[in-house]
Amino acid sequence: FGEPKSVLKALERMVASGKIIRVARGIYCYPKIDKVLGLGVICPSFEEVAQYIAKRDRARIVPTGSYALNVLGLSTQVPANVVYLTDGMPRKVKLLSGRGITFVKTAPRNLAFTNRLAMMLLEHNEEMSMEQALSIVFNSDTYQKMMDDRTRLYYQSPMYVFAFLDQELKQGKLK
Repeated sequence: FGEPKSVLKALERMVASGKIIRVARGIYCYPKIDKVLGLGVICPSFEEVAQYIAKRDRARIVPTGSYALNVLGLSTQVPANVVYLTDGMPRKVKLLSGRGITFVKTAPRNLAFTNRLAMMLLEHNEEMSMEQALSIVFNSDTYQKMMDDRTRLYYQSPMYVFAFLDQELKQGKLK
């Protein structure tokens, strides 16, 4: 590869020539050019940058806050700064667009979600264990209806389905 100063200078020249773009300190990518709308260079999304950092650091990540709501389809707002829970190193990454990604260290328990309904159930009841939440979801009438192709409930947003599950838990039945 070469001396660190030589590598940095080579990267600087490639950025100046437009062959690569600098996304954040130490993170570069090949530019994607939008030819349909003529927008020019398209920067990678928060998710792409965060996934790259997680892959590089061999860490697991889960979005939180308003960005998590956006990912789940529950909100149309995209925050300027996003926060991820991680089992890797906590850090802040400042993107050149002026936005940022924050990685917050958390317990492995908070990263073990395999079911979004169970995740929402845990967010509403913090004393509940993950096993209890999964058991409630998989044994519920809502889940049975969701798995039935005739109801088409499987294709709805997680928040829409969660409203049925929440009603079932509160009233003990599903309408």
